[in-house]
This record gives sequence, structure tokens and C-alpha cells, in this order.
Amino acid sequence: MNPVETCGEAPPTLDGESPSEGNQSAEAAAPSLSDEISTSTSTGRPRQESLTSDAAVVSKRDLLQEREPSVIEDDALASPIQLLPGETLRRMGRSGIAGGIIMLTTYRLFITFKESFVNIPLRVIEYVSCVDVDSISATCKDGTVRMCKLASSEACFKWLHAIKHELAYCRTFVDYFAVSFSITAHELKYPPWNLKSGNPYKLGEELDRLGFDLKNTWRISNINENYKLCSSYPKENVVPRSYPEELLEKAAPFRARCRFPTVVWRNTHTGTVLARCSQPELGVFCQRSTEDEELIQAIIETCDAGDNTSGTDDGVKKLLVVDARSYSSAIANRAKGGGTEYTEYYKHCDIEFMALPNIHSVRSSFAAVRSLISGKASTTNWYSSLEATNWLTNLSTLISAAKHVVETLVTKPVLVHCSDGWDRTPQICSLAQIIMDPFYRTYKASL
Repeated sequence: MNPVETCGEAPPTLDGESPSEGNQSAEAAAPSLSDEISTSTSTGRPRQESLTSDAAVVSKRDLLQEREPSVIEDDALASPIQLLPGETLRRMGRSGIAGGIIMLTTYRLFITFKESFVNIPLRVIEYVSCVDVDSISATCKDGTVRMCKLASSEACFKWLHAIKHELAYCRTFVDYFAVSFSITAHELKYPPWNLKSGNPYKLGEELDRLGFDLKNTWRISNINENYKLCSSYPKENVVPRSYPEELLEKAAPFRARCRFPTVVWRNTHTGTVLARCSQPELGVFCQRSTEDEELIQAIIETCDAGDNTSGTDDGVKKLLVVDARSYSSAIANRAKGGGTEYTEYYKHCDIEFMALPNIHSVRSSFAAVRSLISGKASTTNWYSSLEATNWLTNLSTLISAAKHVVETLVTKPVLVHCSDGWDRTPQICSLAQIIMDPFYRTYKASL
């Protein structure tokens, strides 16, 4: 499956408002969306009136919520770009560079220079600050820093306030630009969103491409249809056909955050599969779940490796559990109710530990390398300072873990997890899929 869409989120709802009430008010009102959004520079902002339980679809009526009017500092200015559907102008003015324009919308911060421009989506910005009294500095989540000189310190502080206000405005699901864009693009039949269905990604088509036999060996489970079992898993998950739905509901609580083992990719040459989950909750007393053990065994037995028997021991098929943590970290998690697979319970599983650092260590490492890059470079010890950040080591460890998964999938199935089953787990799974499957390196796969 598409590595960038291997997990879903539960659709949020508005506090204090039921979907039925929202639909009633929508029916009682209101002009159509096309009437209300006639120009891209409207001062309104989409608001969610109701959500359907099955598709998280925002109502197409009563969508505009009044905001303060846009600020255009010079009436002679014209927008240097064409705005996207659902994108509204918030502030526009001249920068401190001759001919330069700075523009803030609900989607981006756009800055023009004499012979170039900078386009920064707002959600990419980590924080903004004033530099040298009259300049705005935007530090992005990818480590880049963008600067814009303004005419005066007063203008600098006004723009700083406007950008911070727009960054902080997203308080609910519908405040995000992606929602307003989706609604408006569908209404205006804006390509490539001029589709009969709302989602161009179809799980069934992807499973056909990967050769899953949904009639005899595998099936799509809808146990998480309303995101009640696991709020961070998609509605549809691939599991062995031989494994009953009622057992799956019992097995899920044994995994951290109910992130049960689910298949995300299949090797079309050998029939082995890649699965992901979170850590089992063994705890200090090594608790067990027969339902979870049976699910792992079902995945092993369902894999059709053809004539390739190199992944078997004495004729018994095996599965490799790739634990992204170090052995000491996995054991330490037992004190908090977690742990890793106990080989006495999972008899047909081998376990290997990848020793990837946790998200807190990676965040500190990235902050250190970003600080190094943005600071004044020293030709004498710059490379030593880079090595001290451990950033290159972290990347190397991740690539090595993905490489090991790729090599193992030639002969036997692989189950990947860390503690909660996010961060390190999707990194390994996504990178392994990109390495193994050329389809994921195409534009179509990224949609």
C-alpha cells in the first residue's frame, strides 16, 4: 500500500455540536458554496458544519465564517500569484527591497525579490521571529531559514504579529487550508480533483496490483470503520482470511494503543508480506494473548512463498519481527507495561533489534544539525561538529534497518514495530517499500 498513507486519523467533531443539528441548520439556510466563494480573495474561511461518520465529509453549505478583513498596505499592489481554490488573502505589502512584495494567505507566505521569490506553506513554518529589528526570519521544519527585510521596525512587528496569528488560527479540523481547498476544488471542478469519488486512492486497486488473493487467503477488515478500535489506524486493514473478526477485536487491546498487526505490502515474486503494529503489552509478568499469537501465526501460514523454502526451519515457515528499538529499551518498556515478543509464546518468530533512537533523541539531533547549519561555519571543526550531532548516524541506522527488511522479505514475512508503532515503524516500512517497489517512486503513487 502507499507508504505515505499507511495510517489514518479519526475524523474530529466540533465541540458542542451534533452532526444532526449541523445538517438541520444547513438545510434551513444558505446559499450554495459556488455563490459564496466567487473569488479567491474572499475574506471568509471555511467552517465545518457537520461530519459524516463514514467519510469525514464537511457539509457544503454554511461554510463561510466571517474573519477580520484582509489588509492591503498599498492599493496599487496586485497579487503576484494566482491563488488556489479556498485560499484567501490575509495581508499584502511591500518589502524593504526595491520591487519586493510580501504576501500572507491562509495557505502560504509568499515573498518576491528582484529576480526570485520564496513560497513557504504556513504548515512548514516552525516559528517566526524579528531579526535586526527590521527583518522577518521564518525557520522551517525542514531546517531552512527564510529572511525578508521590511521597510521599518514598525512594519516588521506588524508582519510578525500577522504571521503568528495565522499560524495559531488552526484550532479545529476545518481551520486547515487542506479542508477549504478540498471543498472548493470539488465544487469548482478544479483538476485533478474533478473526480467522481472524493478519494483518488482506492485500497482495492492497490491490493490487486500487489497480487493479494482477497477471495481465498486475505481479506479487508472493516472492524475499525468508525475509528473506535484504533483512532490512528485506517478504516480498512488487511488481515488473513482465516482469522475471524471477533478474535481481531480481542487481539487489538494487547498491542499498545490497539495498533494490531496489519499487512501493508506484499512481495509479488515470493508471496511474503510486510506487516506493522505496536509493541505487545507483556509487562513485568510476561502476560500473553492467544488471540495475538494466533494472528501472527495466521499471517505466517497465509503467506504463499511458492517453491522458495529458504525462509523455513525444518519445513516450518518463520516470520521475522523487526523491533526498531534497542534490546535494552524494549526490555525497559516492560516496566511500563510494554515489551517485545516473548519467543516462548511466538514460537515461529525470530526477533531482531535495530537500535533506532526514539523521537526525542532524533528531535535533539535535528535541532543540533540545524543550529550548526544556520550558524557561522568553521572550516576547522565543522565536520567534527556535524558528526557530534549524530544526524548522519541516525540516517545510516534507519537506512540499514530498511535494507535488512528488504533482504528478509525475499524469503520470509516481516513484522515491524517500535513502542507505539508510529515514528520509527512507518519510517522503516515506507523506506523499505520505496526500495522494493518502483511504483512508490512515481507521481501516481504520491497522490
